[in-house]
Amino acid sequence: MLRFIVPIFLSLALHAWSAPIAPSNLTAAVTGVNTISLNWQDNSSDEVRFLIGGKIPPMLNHTVIGIFPAGAVSGIINVDPSSNYQLVVVAVDAANVQSAFSNVVTVTTPDLLPIPANVPPAVTGTPPTAQTGSAGAPSLVIPIASVFSDPGVATAARLVTDLGNIDFVFFSGDAPLTVVNFLKYLNRQDFANSFFHRSITGFVIQGGSFRADAAGSKIPTDPPVVNEPKLTNTRGTVSMAKQGGNPNSATSGFFISLADNSGNLDAQNGGFTVFARVAGAGMAVVDAIAALPIQNYSSINIAFAETPYRTPPATPFNPTNLARVFSTALIAPLSLNASSSNLAVASASVSGENLTLQPISPGVSTITLAATDLDGATATTSFSYTVTPDTFETWVARQSFATPQDGTAQADPDQDGRNNLIEFALASPPLASSGADLLASITNNRLTFEFPLRRHTSGIRVTLESAELLDGPWTARWTPQDGFPHPWISGIVGSGNFQTITAKNPEVVNLPRQFLRLKVTKP
Repeated sequence: MLRFIVPIFLSLALHAWSAPIAPSNLTAAVTGVNTISLNWQDNSSDEVRFLIGGKIPPMLNHTVIGIFPAGAVSGIINVDPSSNYQLVVVAVDAANVQSAFSNVVTVTTPDLLPIPANVPPAVTGTPPTAQTGSAGAPSLVIPIASVFSDPGVATAARLVTDLGNIDFVFFSGDAPLTVVNFLKYLNRQDFANSFFHRSITGFVIQGGSFRADAAGSKIPTDPPVVNEPKLTNTRGTVSMAKQGGNPNSATSGFFISLADNSGNLDAQNGGFTVFARVAGAGMAVVDAIAALPIQNYSSINIAFAETPYRTPPATPFNPTNLARVFSTALIAPLSLNASSSNLAVASASVSGENLTLQPISPGVSTITLAATDLDGATATTSFSYTVTPDTFETWVARQSFATPQDGTAQADPDQDGRNNLIEFALASPPLASSGADLLASITNNRLTFEFPLRRHTSGIRVTLESAELLDGPWTARWTPQDGFPHPWISGIVGSGNFQTITAKNPEVVNLPRQFLRLKVTKP
């Protein structure tokens, strides 16, 4: 469709003796699907303007499709996509006398392009190497954001509506000015509590211009954005709404195509700028909005003649009954998660962009990382995580002892009567006097002893001993290596790295007294 900017025809001037000298050396380059950049040589000194004439063969006459001021030697004109143009430039003086034509140049503008294909996520960074931890150690946190990328998506946003979420994936490289413009409104929360005010079956749903309040008030707008038609308007594309006959009039309003609208919208009004697409299951929500009944609220605003509503009654205008957008926010293009092949060895979880590994018991687990894009495509990578028994030395390294001497086995830096070796075995803090409780009692003349114990250790020996006298002799009754069940162990509570053990003398005590103790040694 040819755009007529000035509805007159160019012709050679009859007053050759007074006509300006014709421009020369006209060149033209296609700079977009609907823009052509021109350069020429100015050979006159009395022109007041230049006219750019264009025709689409086999049109006989050139029509003015651009006007530039005196002294100009370059300019950009707006044209239609997918068209052949023959272009000339003439100089015009104050008496409106035109020069002869410059040389003729021929250019062809391209078709609008299909929207970029969805590219699934990929492992583009360095995955974590094999990791090692010890049972009882704190969780290991590893940043994993750099492991994955989504080549097709740099920026995405979510619209939370009455009928579900609609995710937008932006085409910043194809419509940079339009995306920046849209994100200004989004980041200011201008679209929060707005509504889709227009729905045309099989065509579009439109929103972004009005608030869901009693008056349907207009969202305040920034200056219009320059039109950037490059991508074709097909189902699922998001495009800027604008005023009829003004290609560069888009502000906050946008629409989502319900069908292939390329034949109608790609060339109309300078072409409608596609700046995003609906991702994933969002089109099911869009279709649900499009399937709502329509009510004419033009008495409120002429723009509300085809407004969808959710539940009866349709009248009067009720903002709570509209297809509302509650909130909008930027979202991560990828969701990250992790799994452990052996949950008895370690657990794996992701919070934000960080992987957390929790060691549980000795063994090896395969940790699988996955990144899923907004369309449901997934990329994975994995590494091994080996959990070893905890040692006194690794435990000491995790503490914050003031001096090396405070970290020795026999030291008691918190002065609670238990040395570091005992604190390690009983899973007690070595720098706080509130250590693990050791509870003794007698039930039916049977001595009972309850104590906490670290489950997975290496390099120490824990022994439950009994004696008739405090000075001994002491008799070994049980060690963790003896396992369960055992005559002297009546209860075990807990899992993971720590457990509480109840030891009970299997025989009735007929002696005046009996003693039980835990002996912790480091061979």
